[in-house]
Amino acid sequence: MKKSIPKILIIDDEEVILTVLHELFTREGYEVAIARSGEEGIEIFKQDEFNLAIIDKNLEGRSGIDILKTVKEINPTVEAMIITGYASLDSAIESIRLGAYDYIIKPFESLTGVAERVKRALEKQRMAKGKIKLLEELRTSHEELEKAYLETLKVVANTIEAKDPYTRGHVDRVMSLSVKVAEDMGLKAKELRDIQFASILHDIGKITIRVEVLTKPGRLSDEEYEHIKEHSLSGSKILEGVDFLKGALPLVKHHQERYDGTGYPDGLKGEDIPLGARIITAVDSYDAMISDRPYRKGMPVEEAIAELKRNMGSHFDARVVASLVRVVKGG
Repeated sequence: MKKSIPKILIIDDEEVILTVLHELFTREGYEVAIARSGEEGIEIFKQDEFNLAIIDKNLEGRSGIDILKTVKEINPTVEAMIITGYASLDSAIESIRLGAYDYIIKPFESLTGVAERVKRALEKQRMAKGKIKLLEELRTSHEELEKAYLETLKVVANTIEAKDPYTRGHVDRVMSLSVKVAEDMGLKAKELRDIQFASILHDIGKITIRVEVLTKPGRLSDEEYEHIKEHSLSGSKILEGVDFLKGALPLVKHHQERYDGTGYPDGLKGEDIPLGARIITAVDSYDAMISDRPYRKGMPVEEAIAELKRNMGSHFDARVVASLVRVVKGG
């Protein structure tokens, strides 16, 4: 039986991007069609059965997000990827909600990386059609899908970090350390996954905070502090409706609660605070203490650990702190 060749439609109004991607995917062995506008892309899409649509977000006329919605209505099984030269939190979240598999920033970091992400998208599309049924391949595809989700979430998180250069790398460090603490505490795979996603997105609400407040090199006024406090609730509202983030949402919302009930937004206390949120709270605070800021140098690790221990029972869960200290001292 002759193996079918995957068909890709590229919709972009930049001739250079069309040329580069057409050459790349043709070399990879795919059938490639190109469109220079959203309207032309829709007409081509209606005439054939494509496996993947790659759509520029910033098209003239109808937006790429609108084109994504239309192609998904025409063929719900098609996989789609959004590409853009201007990262936007709103469009990233909206793309995920509308079924985009990935969100790629131009200029591309690596054409090899783009080709690999397309390969994974096509693999997912094949499986959605029921062409691969073996259990091991399903498991592998699930892992690849989660990797794609993580990549998309990191794009969103990096968009937020770009507002404050002094927090660069904070998201990756908090994610890595939070997962290690959760593993040390014996949490199950589903809880680890929720903590991983929530730790990436715990500060997503800061996209709504004024830049001058985020980067202020000194003490905040009462009004500025109240404005900052809005970010945890804003973050949870942004993520509402994203199905695969359902378990992470309460962790994002409550990562600023304190163990003694003096935190925000709901003043939850002790065990009423989700354990994942308690873990992210401690790790987030630890990373903030050891990191340089415009107004101070980061603390030495031992001093930060001592500060965590001093605040056990008030800010932090003692069990979480004990686990965090074990992980940190273990390297």
